[in-house]
Amino acid sequence: MNIIVDSCFWIALYDAREEDREWAEETWDKLQNGNKFLVPYPTMYEFINTRLMRREKNVLFFKKLFESDVVIRLSDEQYKEDALRVTLESTGRALSLVDMTIRLMIADDTIKKHALLTLNVGDFNDVCLMKNVEMITR
Repeated sequence: MNIIVDSCFWIALYDAREEDREWAEETWDKLQNGNKFLVPYPTMYEFINTRLMRREKNVLFFKKLFESDVVIRLSDEQYKEDALRVTLESTGRALSLVDMTIRLMIADDTIKKHALLTLNVGDFNDVCLMKNVEMITR
């Protein structure tokens, strides 16, 4: 399976203060064998932060992960302008620019994806249903 990974998953997996950490660890253990992880660049801007990088264990994990063949980094180049426009024009739904970019990636039929790994069901449920993308969540 090709799984798009939302930044909230990485944060839950590597921040000891996160209430969803146990779920994230169990989910990662189940998913890491045989799947590919599609990691949008904007999500890396959110989760690779100073606090995360202060722990050598985290640095080594992400270095190894991003150098492996199980991670495919997704550029936001073709989505960022539309995501910015839609985010700023949106009146009824408050979504972050990162979430809007992920939504556009999910809607893009040229990206082969099977699932979205997220804790934010409400931000993606409609587009995942429309594009037949499974949501992996708690």
